[in-house]
Amino acid sequence: MANNDQAKTQNSFIRTCCCFYNGENKGDNGNRKNYDNEESYYRTDVDHERSLYQNKCVAKSITNSFAYCSWPSTNEDPLVDQDSSEGASDFVESGLYQAIRKSLTLPQPEGYFGKTCVGIKYLNQCFVFKQWHYQIVIKARKNLRQGAMRLSKLEHRNVIRVLQFYLEFNGVVEESGAESLSDRMIDMNPNRLLRCYQRYVILSNVVEGLSHLHSKEIVHNNLTGKNIILTSDGTAKITHGGYYTVFPEAISNIKVDGFKNSQNKLGYYSSNAYNGIVEKSNDIFSLGAVIFLLLCGKEPYLCTENGKDVDARSILQDKKKRKTLKDKRIKWAKNPQLSTTTYRKCLVSIAKNCMKEKLSERLSIYQIKKTLRSCLDIYFSGTDDMLTTGYVSVNDCDDE
Repeated sequence: MANNDQAKTQNSFIRTCCCFYNGENKGDNGNRKNYDNEESYYRTDVDHERSLYQNKCVAKSITNSFAYCSWPSTNEDPLVDQDSSEGASDFVESGLYQAIRKSLTLPQPEGYFGKTCVGIKYLNQCFVFKQWHYQIVIKARKNLRQGAMRLSKLEHRNVIRVLQFYLEFNGVVEESGAESLSDRMIDMNPNRLLRCYQRYVILSNVVEGLSHLHSKEIVHNNLTGKNIILTSDGTAKITHGGYYTVFPEAISNIKVDGFKNSQNKLGYYSSNAYNGIVEKSNDIFSLGAVIFLLLCGKEPYLCTENGKDVDARSILQDKKKRKTLKDKRIKWAKNPQLSTTTYRKCLVSIAKNCMKEKLSERLSIYQIKKTLRSCLDIYFSGTDDMLTTGYVSVNDCDDE
């Protein structure tokens, strides 16, 4: 791109979007610049809350270099409608804007909290755009930007990064991954089968990401296999959550009829989540459902042959049914020298105690992390081949 074209693109972005983070989209290796204080990184001015168009912020264009964004000072003219502002015509021709706008006109996966547009390409990088559901937008209109900024600060290797906020499109640009955990688990290609240790790593990643959210007082409240993204290097990252925390005005009961096209998600939500009570224990319940998926390769909401709906919690609480929770396509690790309990049984126990109906009986995120660290020492402290490939010897992994 010529220098004058770059300048035009940058000027156009200044009038349209908020860029929280700029850098190469290459997994979790990007590092945001450190600044002495919050003011030097992100500045706001309440005077620019006067109108819809004044909610647009100043940002630099996405480039391969790191940058930070700032808001107009009080001495600058307030932002106006892009149709009448200088440089607006350049902006509507910019690559990322056009890519997002085009993707929103195409059929896209609709989740409970909005539409997810994947595969958006710009400057040889791939991005995802999350357009929030209109009910969130209507109820939290005045705080959309603040909520997006809070999500952008959740920097962790196991949390998908929020990169930009677009008020016009009511959503955010996020880093992209390779596929969701649900898609990978139901893939019948034997060459893509997740082995025992690989599943352990994924679960550990999810727990670390969830622990980080909770440390920031963020409740995900939407943790499902679809919202766990696997990168090309096998890292698991959680995404599309925390909306009821950053947009408390939008809190409401979760309506079952909102899952007409994705009934498999129904087994991930606790009764309190359905009733609009946002608390960390909701995520613990959902984590139990994620473990169910890792255990048997099936979503935690099943339909039997006679049409009766069965969820993961009811299966986990039934001692006889728990024995059937096993993905028979893989060998499950065990170490009789150190434990009489197999790794599969350990996971069943964690999942069962995560999905207890009584909140006081559910595990804490700390207890789960501690248990997983013990599992690493007991079941996965073997050969380098096991740790790098996920394959383990048949003799060490035969389960009951």
